[in-house]
Order: sequence, then structure tokens, then C-alpha cells
Amino acid sequence: MDSLSSSKKRHLKKLICPGIRGLKFLFLPIDHGLEHGPSDFLENPPSIDPEYELSLSMQCKLSGVVMHLGLAEKYWQRKQFKKRVNLVLKLNGKTFFGDDSEAFSPLLCSVEDGVKLGAEAVGYTFYVGSPKEADDFRQFKKVRREAEEFGIPLIVWSYPRGRIVESKIGKDSWATVSYAARVANEIGADLVKLNLPVNENENEKELNTSPFKNYLPYEKISFLDKLFWVREAAGAVGALVSGGKYKNEIELLENIRLSNRAGFDGIMFGRNLWQRPYDEAVSLIEKIKRVISD
Repeated sequence: MDSLSSSKKRHLKKLICPGIRGLKFLFLPIDHGLEHGPSDFLENPPSIDPEYELSLSMQCKLSGVVMHLGLAEKYWQRKQFKKRVNLVLKLNGKTFFGDDSEAFSPLLCSVEDGVKLGAEAVGYTFYVGSPKEADDFRQFKKVRREAEEFGIPLIVWSYPRGRIVESKIGKDSWATVSYAARVANEIGADLVKLNLPVNENENEKELNTSPFKNYLPYEKISFLDKLFWVREAAGAVGALVSGGKYKNEIELLENIRLSNRAGFDGIMFGRNLWQRPYDEAVSLIEKIKRVISD
């Protein structure tokens, strides 16, 4: 990330998570209330109050929380949090009722809104392969330009989506996840959030479909090597691992260990932290920090 402006570097330095060896990030997103609705919080009802996540981030000294504008204005700006928890303002979003076969996430606020609030970075979801991809490119172009003008880091959620992706090989294959990583590198992201690819061999018939047929000779490589390839595809962009759906602690820590070995720059975990009881989440975060440091 040497090519970044001094302003962006200054913001990113504030987002580095203390207590971890190396320059690593550990973000706590809470954009799920818009994307999935309140049902995600039923696993741990106290977590529906954003103060739960803000307190968790503050106590564990995480890199920051990811919120949409409304939550940032109503909760993050409270005096007990604003100066003690870093904010990443999520710029776009959609509801669960949207059609994923033509996925598109419209802007809900601007980069300038994030700057006025005091955010250290802004976030944008880009759906790679969606039939609405052209609209996404046009919208992202405006966001990227504004982020450059204001000197604020831009984190891209780069997710393969749409009926073509699903019919060809699937949104979580290592071929499509690595494609999404490369897209983030190409379009100008500063950090990219990626789902881990599915840890299994892929369908040979599907891999024969261009542009994925070149993956066939490498299908028997290890899951770790596939993670290395995903990280290589992200190039000079800082790469973050998404936690996804709730996982048991053993699986979660192993995923972190492997992605750390593959050179990822940190994690962005939401449900796998705040769906747990508060004390359990605090304990898990300390374990995560130790795994990353090791």
C-alpha cells in the first residue's frame, strides 16, 4: 500500500489493531441489520442494540466498527464512543428482499458524509458478475474519485453474485473468489473484504467453462495454496477475510490461521463475534489476536 496518499496512510495507521504482532486489521461490521434484517440478532438478543458492538469494539480495542449512516449518527456519535471507537461508514446497501440474481447495492450516503462524521474509512459493496455490474462500475467510479479527493481509505466488499456466477461455478468457489480479489485490485480499492472460498474440490464440468478452465490443472492443490492464490490476486490491495455465518470456535480460528499464513492483512467478522454472549466474544477476540500474532 506504498502508493497511497499520505492522508490515506494516516487514516489506515489509526485502524491498525493494537495487541497484534504486525500491521493487521480487525474490524467489527454491523451492516447486517439492513442487509439481513433484525433476524440475525435473535441468536443473541442484546446485540440488536448497537451499543453492544460499540462497547465490544471499545473494550477489545478493535480496528473499528462498520455502520450505515443512521446508526453512526444515532449511536457512534455518543460521547462515550466517538473518540474511542474508529468508524468505517458503509456507503451503499440493500435489503434481504432484493433479487440476488441481479444484485446491485445503491448508494445511501456519500464519502463526504463519512468525512463530516469523522470516519477513518468508507466501505462499498461491489457485486462481481451481476447483470447490474455496469451500474456498479459507474457508481463506484464516483465513490472512488471522492475518496481520492478527501484522502480517505476505501474498503470494497468484493462479492461474486448473480445468475451467471451461480450457473457457471458458484459464488464461493476459489475461482470466483480470486476473480473478485483481482477486480478489487483493478478498480482501485485500498482494502478488500473477501469471503473464504469453499474448502472442497470443484466440479470439473464447471471448471471447463471459460474463464475458469485454466484452474483445472491446479484443482488438487491444498486449501492453503488456494488461499495464497486468492491473496496474490488481490495484489497491492490489503485483503481482509470475511467471517460469514456463525461458525464454531475451532473452525473459525483455523480459518484465521490459514488466511494469516496466506498473507491476508486482517479480518472483518460480524456475526461470529456479536452473535456470541459478550464475555465469550471478548475471550474469542483475545484468541484471534494470539492466532494472528503467532
